[in-house]
Amino acid sequence: MEKVPQLEYFQSNTAIYQFPFIDAILSVSKDNDMDPLIAAMISLVGRVDVGRMGARGEASSRPYTLFITTLAEKYPELMVKHISYLVPFLGVDVSCVEYV
Repeated sequence: MEKVPQLEYFQSNTAIYQFPFIDAILSVSKDNDMDPLIAAMISLVGRVDVGRMGARGEASSRPYTLFITTLAEKYPELMVKHISYLVPFLGVDVSCVEYV
């Protein structure tokens, strides 16, 4: 997850409204067997240094915002179970966390 902002997909100026990997993961999931993978991704997003988001030379928060919003839309049950990882984002200045 730490390399996601560096993907060319997120660097382009095209309109992206969803995190692309959530649908792919959920499409191959059977009986919630991919829940541990998604939970690990949530955990990794929660470890991002929110104080450095948007700083010069640092990765954009956009991929993480897309991940959170897409997962909340597609699989809210799992997102609620692991919401504690995302609590650090609640204290971030709105200008640092981009809204999609």
